[in-house]
Order: sequence, then C-alpha cells, then structure tokens
Amino acid sequence: MTATGAAAADPKARAFLRNADPVLGRLIYARPDFRPRAWLDELPPLDAFGTLIFQVAGQQLSVRATRLIVSRLEGHFGGRLPTAAELLAADPQVARASGLSARKGETLRALAERFVDGRLSDEALSRMTDDEVEAALTEVPGIGPWTAHGDHIGALR
Repeated sequence: MTATGAAAADPKARAFLRNADPVLGRLIYARPDFRPRAWLDELPPLDAFGTLIFQVAGQQLSVRATRLIVSRLEGHFGGRLPTAAELLAADPQVARASGLSARKGETLRALAERFVDGRLSDEALSRMTDDEVEAALTEVPGIGPWTAHGDHIGALR
C-alpha cells in the first residue's frame, strides 16, 4: 500500500506492459506515479456487508455509475451505507430509488438476511479460505464467481 492507500502497480507488471505495447509504454512513461486502484482510496471504510453492497451494485456497471448508486443509497441512510438490519427494515423501493435493479435489490436483501441471521459475518468470512468465501457468497442468488472474486472482496478477510 502507498501512503495514501491503494497499492501502486507492480513494477514487473509495469515493465512487461511498457515493453509489450508501445502505446501503453508511452502512457506508463508519462505517468510513472499512476496507481490503477487509486479509486479505492475514495471508498469509505467498509465492513463485509458494505463491501458486498458496493460489489453487487457495481455488477456490469462503470465505477462512475456504481459510485452514483451507492451515493444515492447512502443518502437514504443518513450519508452512510446501511447495516444489514437497516437494509432489511427499509422498504425495498429504497434500493430501486437509489438506482439498483430489482434483481440487485433482491440480492442485497438475501445477503442482508444472511448477515442478520448469522450465516455470514465479518468474523466468519475473515476465517474462511478464498474458496470457502466464494462458496458462501455464490449460494446467494445473484452472486456468481465474478462478484465473489471482485476487487475489494479481499477486504472481507
């Protein structure tokens, strides 16, 4: 990790890309300080449920669209992401009004149920292997391997 958070690009990977592609080589040379994952610095601290909200919201969407949806969802919960219990207590239309599809709203509610009843928790997920995390998450309708392997799923552990 850098002083500001997200890890810098691997020097070996940068060297490989610089040598493999002349266009990328010029870009890498022009921006030696570029951090491809710097956008992670802009995320609020996330627990496992918050991480999964972001991951589900971002399925097949750009980072910009995901940020907008998550921001709208936060607006419904006092400027922060809801806990699992808060999401379950809220009218399902809150998710729709935030820009989530009906399917993604159902997925988040299924996840929230698992966090509320204890099938999933920060502690349990932190003790699981990567394969166990994937198995636990892909049991939830609407979560497949891509979502389970997402960029910030490492934050679950």
